[in-house]
Amino acid sequence: MFSQVVSPYIDTIKSENFQYKRSPAQLQGGFTWRLEFGWRAATVGRETVMETQPILTPVISGGLFAVRREYFMAMGGYDPQFNIWGGENFELSFKTWMCGGSVEIVPCSRVGHVFRASLPYTFTGDREQTVLRNLARVASVWMDEYADIFYAAV
Repeated sequence: MFSQVVSPYIDTIKSENFQYKRSPAQLQGGFTWRLEFGWRAATVGRETVMETQPILTPVISGGLFAVRREYFMAMGGYDPQFNIWGGENFELSFKTWMCGGSVEIVPCSRVGHVFRASLPYTFTGDREQTVLRNLARVASVWMDEYADIFYAAV
């Protein structure tokens, strides 16, 4: 069974004028102990790699990925205890790695994303608390002894 979760580079489209900005090449996902996602320069052996070769990444950004449905469902799909969004990228990335799969960025695949000033949907309750609750769920389920570092950081 295919066990890769792959993600494109995510380019920025400004909502005010639809100006397209290409993201830099040779990036991979990273995170802080607060489970804050960020892009960082790809490391380990990336000096002479062709732009078409996938880049292994600890985590991906949320929402833009491809995975075989059978594999996604065999891993349990999305956590049913999550609310709206926030943390699903960590959950998917962590469980993929911990269940023997790989998480990869495909540099020659790009998707433009319109970043809006406000969200087109509402959260049940406070947005920050909803995201924090989801992240705490990721920590308690997938981070084992490292969950304490997350809780100390938040």
